[in-house]
Amino acid sequence: MRNASRQVPKEIEESAIVDGSGTGSLLRLMLPLPVPGIMTVCIYTFLFSWTEFLAPLTFLTNQGLFTLPIALLNIENGTLAR
Repeated sequence: MRNASRQVPKEIEESAIVDGSGTGSLLRLMLPLPVPGIMTVCIYTFLFSWTEFLAPLTFLTNQGLFTLPIALLNIENGTLAR
């Protein structure tokens, strides 16, 4: 995320200020630029959380070894393994 925000060229901000854009229009101009970095973080977060869910759901049968997402699912559904 740091690199995505640092790659936004300062020239864009400077030219917007020279053209007389206010704070709101400057924000609307600069906000879409780091969106690919934000979406990448969202995708990786989803994939890592899905991995924490899918693999233990498939392979674990011992309740003591369940990960937190599986334990919460079992508590919600009322299907605690014995």
